[in-house]
Amino acid sequence: MKIPAYARAVQRLYSMFPEGIPGVALLVLRCCIAAALAGTGFPSGWQHVAFLCLLSLLFLGLLTPIVCGVAVLSVFFDLYQVRNMNAIEIGIVLLSTASYACLGPGAYSIDARLFGRRMLVSTDFSELGK
Repeated sequence: MKIPAYARAVQRLYSMFPEGIPGVALLVLRCCIAAALAGTGFPSGWQHVAFLCLLSLLFLGLLTPIVCGVAVLSVFFDLYQVRNMNAIEIGIVLLSTASYACLGPGAYSIDARLFGRRMLVSTDFSELGK
C-alpha cells in the first residue's frame, strides 16, 4: 500500500496525536487561534472567502501545518490591513499559530483521522502449515 506524500510528511512531522486532556487542550488552542485570526480583520473581495476557508480548515484541524503556515504568511503580509490590534497582539497571534503548526493537530482533528498512527495486526502464520 502506497502512502501519499502528505500523509508521510504529517506522520514524520508529528510523532503522535495525543488524546485525553492534552488532545482537548490542543482542540481548545486550535479554536482560540482561529478566533484570534478572525479578530485580525478580514481582507476584502476574494481574499475574504479564502481567509474564511483557511479559518474553517484550521478550526477543523485539516492540513494543519500547511494552513498554519499560510495563516502566518497571510497575516504577516497583510499587516497594513489588520485593524483593532496592536503589535503585541499581532505578535502573539503569529507566534501562537506558528507554535501550533509545530505542536500538531491532536487526536480530535481530521488530520488525526486521515493521517494518524495505525495499529497493524499480524496473523499467526505458524498455524497455516499444519
